[in-house]
Amino acid sequence: MKKQDLIEHNESISEWVLSLEEAGDEAWLAPTAEGKWPPAAIVSHMLFWDQYSLTERFPYFAEGAKLPGFPDFQKINDEAEAYALSGTAKEEILRRFAETRARIIQMLAGLEESDLDKEFFIGGNKLSAREYFIDFAEHDLHHKEQVEQFLNARSS
Repeated sequence: MKKQDLIEHNESISEWVLSLEEAGDEAWLAPTAEGKWPPAAIVSHMLFWDQYSLTERFPYFAEGAKLPGFPDFQKINDEAEAYALSGTAKEEILRRFAETRARIIQMLAGLEESDLDKEFFIGGNKLSAREYFIDFAEHDLHHKEQVEQFLNARSS
């Protein structure tokens, strides 16, 4: 993916997340399947990982940099779920998500295309900034499909 594709993906995901304001409160908080998160927790999960990337990853992307391995996934996911189910208003979660994605889009816009090809290490894994962003785009699309299937099934 080119830089512009990554920017457009992030803009599209942000617009889609904001469109979830139209989902009823019952659907927003209902599990998408047995033992699965509701849309509120899925969006919060995406938000928390965006925040992590903005503070703990993006500032350190440099050729040959050695970044620490990934944190405890479950801890961040549990915190995101607790936040989503704490009574935080849907509008607040959506607003924070959009603001955080806007920061990612702004950061991407400030990069040169060649910056995306800088390779670094996360733990023992070598990857480029482009690969990192592509992984997160795929993660976004997985959760978008999950939520859309759930909401479409509820409206049928």
